[in-house]
Amino acid sequence: MTRAVVDELKDRMGRVRDRLDHPQLRDARRLLGTRADVVMLGESVLVWVGPHDKDRRTLPAMVADGLKPEWSLTAVSGGGYHADLLTAYLELLARLPHRPRAVVLPLWTRGRLQPWIDHPRFGHHDALQRLRHLDPATASWRVRGSLKRGGNWGAYYQVPYETLLGPGTVGDYARPLKDGSVTGDERLRLLYAYHHGGVIEPTAFTALGRAAGALGVPVVVYQAPVSVATGERVLPGLAQRVAENFAAADAAFRAGLDVPVLQTGTAFGEDAFIDPTDGSEHLNEQGRRHLADLLVAELRERL
Repeated sequence: MTRAVVDELKDRMGRVRDRLDHPQLRDARRLLGTRADVVMLGESVLVWVGPHDKDRRTLPAMVADGLKPEWSLTAVSGGGYHADLLTAYLELLARLPHRPRAVVLPLWTRGRLQPWIDHPRFGHHDALQRLRHLDPATASWRVRGSLKRGGNWGAYYQVPYETLLGPGTVGDYARPLKDGSVTGDERLRLLYAYHHGGVIEPTAFTALGRAAGALGVPVVVYQAPVSVATGERVLPGLAQRVAENFAAADAAFRAGLDVPVLQTGTAFGEDAFIDPTDGSEHLNEQGRRHLADLLVAELRERL
């Protein structure tokens, strides 16, 4: 059985689950029902806690604790919750007669790289279609309509993708990383090139900024931190590429809403991440506390 077939089967199983309890629609209804003072949106950084963390609070829980007792917070997040999806959520918030007093948003640059834009699942294309037709009165689970076929993983692996390692396809990265045919520094080099070594497509951040500005409330924006020290060690030029991508994201967002962006993207050391060798932005308790402190300080200044 080929890797593409395995991925397509997994995708199909995930869609069956989502059909009964669609996570993005569930999150949308949570937002439509919230009365929280602060709404915090983001990707999986908001929910991950390290296996060795003594402080088991998530990033939103730390921020919420820092805002007590004056203000309440609700958070919505999930794997691959990229700028397009967060824009859709902000547009839902704009429907509310009682809007939150402030919003917290990340600029997650990995979600604007080609492998995540085109990803059959984490591109969240189906979720975006559903959210456009969301009826808030319907139940939070659905069994109506046809179940769409999973994404075409074979075609996805052929999507062109150029990184610091040169031109190639998504499959040139995904296949060896998934089948374990590369190890050690070779694996880490390929992983960081895949996750952070391309050039982002930034325009979705402009739409995100416009949607945030339309709420008419204070917006706190931060760059989702990347362990650039890890990547630079195995892939020279990675730190500069990440910094350039954040600069492009900042400029695009501020074209939609001109507010300061917390410059956190390249400011966290390797000791702030749960596992810097997995290429993700997931923060350990030290990293979460540091970022939470920065966000709480910004919120308290603006609320």
